[in-house]
Amino acid sequence: MNKQKSTYLLVVIFSVFFLFAANKIATNEYPFLRSEEADSLFKATVVSVQPFDGSAAYTADSLAFQAKLLNGPQKNQIVSAMQPLNVVVSSIRLVETGDKILLLHQPGSTPGEFGWHYIEHIRSNAVLCLAIAFAVALLLFGRMKGLNILLSLAFTFVAIFAVLLPAILSGKNIYYWSLLISLFIVVMTLFITNGINAKSFATILGCLGGIFIAGLLMLLMDAVIKLTGIVSEDSIYLLYLKTKNPIDLKAIVFASVTIGAIGAIMDIAMDISASLHEIKSKVTQADAKTLLHSGMTIGRDILGTMANTLILAYIGSSLSVVLLLLAYNQSLIHLLNREMVIVEMLQMLIGSFGILSTIPLTSYICAKLFTKTKKRTR
Repeated sequence: MNKQKSTYLLVVIFSVFFLFAANKIATNEYPFLRSEEADSLFKATVVSVQPFDGSAAYTADSLAFQAKLLNGPQKNQIVSAMQPLNVVVSSIRLVETGDKILLLHQPGSTPGEFGWHYIEHIRSNAVLCLAIAFAVALLLFGRMKGLNILLSLAFTFVAIFAVLLPAILSGKNIYYWSLLISLFIVVMTLFITNGINAKSFATILGCLGGIFIAGLLMLLMDAVIKLTGIVSEDSIYLLYLKTKNPIDLKAIVFASVTIGAIGAIMDIAMDISASLHEIKSKVTQADAKTLLHSGMTIGRDILGTMANTLILAYIGSSLSVVLLLLAYNQSLIHLLNREMVIVEMLQMLIGSFGILSTIPLTSYICAKLFTKTKKRTR
């Protein structure tokens, strides 16, 4: 037990050190979330709003209101602000009394103009409450296992938002960093949630094999169909960021495919590894051939729902884009050859291919590793 605690603590310490060092390297050439505008953003509560009566505030394409500042040097002061109405009023959320919002202060405004401007409603508080409720439920249901899951989720979140994204914005090699983060997430998650044992090692090797095949397929398809990486108008703006090296849009597609497939690949590898480990522990005479056959059978049963899960996740995340494409493209041939649609299809197919390849790889590794481990313990 003491050895298990020591290895667990070692994995946690290594993860913290890795993320800290990687963040320093990833952000050393790009001021990630450290812009001057951030110092001019303030939280506020709306205390009164000018009625919607066609008055001057609306004819000037803005809504006037008063708000109480919640932070900054002018905390608790009432300021006059404006909300731009440069789109159809019915399509935006107008501020109301009691709303928590973000205000941008522009002290250089000319006399007679508002120096405070509405930026966005504060929605993170509600999401944070939901996240806390999820964490509490996970702890109540999973107990120590739930705590490990929360810790691995926290490390994964930091790895993506504090390491991978800053590395991309810094103009670093996206292929290298996406594979590095994928490796870290897989190893860290399995070691923290399941410990350092034969089952975790088998799962890790199966995951890495599936991710490697998915990445290889992505590179092959990139060469065959000649992607540009411009999947939307927003992609073009990445080319104009001030980075040491231009951002490779094709590499971003590669990263989205590999990162997006990790969860499903890790899930199916863990299911097979856990099942075969349980079979070997209960049926001591089970040999490598029996475990391999069992793993393939289990994998076939899981494959259908897992592939659907991956495909539905991609469709659900881009449903608005799909609807727009269907509405504004009258030609089916044109629609199916648009790069945005092609990339979505690649994510679905290559991710599913990664899952498919993970099944025999994990089954074979488990069959060999578990039988050798059992022989040594006799």
